[in-house]
This record gives sequence, structure tokens and C-alpha cells, in this order.
Amino acid sequence: MNLLGNRHVNLLMTFTIIDMRYEEYARDRHDVRATAMELESKDRSLNMNTLSKIQMLVPVEAVAIGCHHHICRGETTGKDELFKFTLHSLFRFYFDFRIKIEGGKNTPFARAHLALKKALGRIRTKSNGDRASNND
Repeated sequence: MNLLGNRHVNLLMTFTIIDMRYEEYARDRHDVRATAMELESKDRSLNMNTLSKIQMLVPVEAVAIGCHHHICRGETTGKDELFKFTLHSLFRFYFDFRIKIEGGKNTPFARAHLALKKALGRIRTKSNGDRASNND
């Protein structure tokens, strides 16, 4: 007795489901890229550096949106901490993955250096924002 049914039918259904998800992901990627470009262009003009950053992060953002949508069954409202956590976790994974694929090493020193650069960037952004609000 075969409990799993016809193996050929199961294999066809699996490939059909994979194809459907791949098509959804491809549409999501285009939507994420367009939205990111629209948001970035509101603040400043787009240059090659900005476009390359958007292009590099599109896969992570599209997967995070898809994961969050799946987990919440499409019922999300406003700024969600789960989405932020999912996105942050996927960024860390993707960052480590890209470094290893490109032949680099993500040492503790390199991670500390990146964390310091991020912290300094936040401080600069905050101080620039404070100056701008004081000038108003």
C-alpha cells in the first residue's frame, strides 16, 4: 500500500507550487524595487550608489515582506515589530552569506567596525536633525 499516493503526481504538484511561489517572488521583487526607488527619490536624487544599494537589498526585503505576510496571514497594521525583527534577521543572514560567497571573512573585528560605523552614522543623522529643527 502506498501511503503517499502517486509519486509522479506529487512531484508535479511540488514543482507547480514552487513555480507559483517563484512567480510571486518575481512580482514582489519588482514592487519592492519600485517602492524603494520612490521613497529614496523623495528625499534626494537617485545616484548609482543609491541604486546599487537598493538593488542589493531587494531580495532580502522581498523575502521579509513575503515571510511577514505569510506569518500574519495578510492581516498587518502599521509598523509591526515582527516585521522589523524578521527584516533585521534576514539582513544579518544575507550580509554574512554575501561575504562568504564573495570570498571574504566576517571576523569579530569586522562586525565591531561595522557596528561602530552604524552608531556614528546614527549620531551624525541625529545631530543633523537636531540642527535642522533648531534652525526652524
